[in-house]
Amino acid sequence: MSSDGTPVVPNGIVGIHVLDDRTVRVYARSSEGVQSFDHPLRPWLVLDEQESTELLPSPHESFLLEGSVGLRRVVRFQRWPDVWESVHTLIRHTSERRHERVHSYLDLDRLFLLADPADHWLFDARSSFFAGCPIDRVLRAQISIRTHSREGFRSRADRTEDRITAIAAHSSSGDRASFRIHKNDERALISSFFDWIQTVNPDILEAFHVHDVLLPYLAVRCEMLGIECALGRDGFALRLSTPPGLPSVYSVPGRTLLDPLDFEQGLDGSTRALLRMVAQSSPRKTSRHSKDWSSPGTRRVPPTDECRSVRAASDVVVPFLVSLSSQLRVRPDLVIRASPAFRFELLAAAGLLDAHRTIPAAPLIFVSANPSESEYRTGLFSPVADVAIVPLVARSAWIGWQGSDSDIARLLRDRLTRFNESLIEHAPPAQSSEQHADRSTDPNRLSATERAASAALLYGAWAAISSRTSRFHDDQMYRTADQWRSGALRDSVAVLELHNVTPVQFSGDVVTSQIPDNLESEEARTRFWQNVSSRLPFGLLAYPIAHYATAASLGPRILAALSNDQPVTLLRSHPPRSFEPFLRDFYLHSIELILRKDWHTLHRFYVAEVQRILHRTWRPSDFGRRETIGDSWAVYAAEVERGIRHASAPYEALRKGERSPDAGTVVAYYITGSKRDVVLSDNSKLAELWDPTQPDENTEYYLDRLRQCGDRFRILLPSADFERIFSTEDLFGFDPSQIRTLERYSGRTGAEEPAPERSIWLDTGQD
Repeated sequence: MSSDGTPVVPNGIVGIHVLDDRTVRVYARSSEGVQSFDHPLRPWLVLDEQESTELLPSPHESFLLEGSVGLRRVVRFQRWPDVWESVHTLIRHTSERRHERVHSYLDLDRLFLLADPADHWLFDARSSFFAGCPIDRVLRAQISIRTHSREGFRSRADRTEDRITAIAAHSSSGDRASFRIHKNDERALISSFFDWIQTVNPDILEAFHVHDVLLPYLAVRCEMLGIECALGRDGFALRLSTPPGLPSVYSVPGRTLLDPLDFEQGLDGSTRALLRMVAQSSPRKTSRHSKDWSSPGTRRVPPTDECRSVRAASDVVVPFLVSLSSQLRVRPDLVIRASPAFRFELLAAAGLLDAHRTIPAAPLIFVSANPSESEYRTGLFSPVADVAIVPLVARSAWIGWQGSDSDIARLLRDRLTRFNESLIEHAPPAQSSEQHADRSTDPNRLSATERAASAALLYGAWAAISSRTSRFHDDQMYRTADQWRSGALRDSVAVLELHNVTPVQFSGDVVTSQIPDNLESEEARTRFWQNVSSRLPFGLLAYPIAHYATAASLGPRILAALSNDQPVTLLRSHPPRSFEPFLRDFYLHSIELILRKDWHTLHRFYVAEVQRILHRTWRPSDFGRRETIGDSWAVYAAEVERGIRHASAPYEALRKGERSPDAGTVVAYYITGSKRDVVLSDNSKLAELWDPTQPDENTEYYLDRLRQCGDRFRILLPSADFERIFSTEDLFGFDPSQIRTLERYSGRTGAEEPAPERSIWLDTGQD
């Protein structure tokens, strides 16, 4: 420890693993390899000074930060569970004070909390991932699997007859391996793959659908085979955490998990445009690869080829992720999921705590939808592009605000001295020579990727200060930015429409639009968007960040697209977390068939799903739900008795099964009964109690769930055509040739309108 209590750590942190409630293991990479260091964990949270600490777990210690406004009291604990026990206490007290139930710590305005113990340690150590570690020293591995399933069925890890048949693994150091099953010995195949991981010892594991397909499949097969899913450093096994109210997340101890395309698609449009510019300026030839959302059993490319696709996509985003992570004191996993405004909040909070200054409280306001996002079109559109309206000047619009003497303004002024002026006043850099310059001649010179990361943080600062949901919100900046945004967006849409670009949906600074159909070559596209940008308001740039052959717009912020090569990209159409597994598969496969206009297969698929439910040819893993309970049984029962909350299906399933779980328990349950409309809490049952010889799942309820899911696609089709596709009635046969689609506009009251005739853009070469 240093003199001020800060842990002394080396540079080059590439992994952190929480060993227990009091200790973390830190992995650092140097020219000599990877070394590990164990450090004590002292978790903490920041509260309002008026918040009582008498009911918090003991032992704990607290001290006050300097400043008169915001959160002043820092409370430290000796164990990680004490943090969540304190949070649950604060939630109960806040519920009583507001006279309404608070469901999550995210609803607490007078609290600053990091949800992972590794982030607590990084804040205390004043250190970051990859700091002092050149990008070429970070070891990456791309992985892909192929599975077997019976013909006509999707591969399911929980079926004994299905299995992994091949695994491909490539590393950035040149190590490549391809493992294939021999004599149906899946155990040997998986074990050989784990041995390769431990030998190569990568820092980042990269794969398409790493969280929702690859790791879940691999974890289930390992459980069935009775082997440890030893992907972590030091042989530690894969971990699954399910925070209350949030989707399950896999983690690999000591390594970072990355789905490169999910990461890029989750970024704001301006940052994605920056990455595209950097990639295009790089001497390395990079190409955009898409991925298939579906299970490994339906992959259309061999695992080795998919590893190359993963590498091509990762080459664009990994240098950016490494640079961004090195400037923030949290795990790369959180950097990947964070919004621009939240990244800036993390940056600012670290600076304020270092200076022992107070942290602003979060605002408690009702935030309405962005007006632009309430206007949208539904239907099938082709071709389509995601267009980022990059606010080159808007990045610096908030600079005038920092003339105030607030703590955060002073922090920003100090922080900005590290960035190049060109990031603030002009367009993002795109010179390949700077990206590969000899840094030894000018150690202060930033590469293009580092400048892009710094620009993304600056954009996050502007987004946070001009957002009503940020704890660093500023009223004057919000009004200024809101006026600027609405005017710029209105003028930009007018220019787009003048060039026969039809906006379909808005998402932040990205406009998904139908574009002219003669922009087939890269040269034609570049010339076209340069022409559009030249006519936009000053300080704006129209930059295409993705092109798609077809897109399906199902409603506000619900969009899926089909790339030119083959796979489906879910832009903003991920299935709801409330969907059971069979509904998730039905929803995703239906979207793909709709995008391909394969109406015959879609009809047959729907009929097959209905028959599967009626004939009960499935298992609880198909129709059951998994939920994490946020409170213990005692707390739940007491609040139900007092009328604070209603009866809940997972808790009632536990009660009937004579279980008394603790908070954080994952409950798998299903719905029984014989009617469509049942009270879920009265008819829930633990999945482990399901008897295949006497199945009692509610088929009427699940048929209704299937119909409701199908109704999500009703908006794309005339009523008669929809009823023909999503129906089991097939007396006169099904003729897909008569099916047509509809386009609708939210700003028009008419129910249906045919697809309009669109002219193409012709480049005359003259302005």
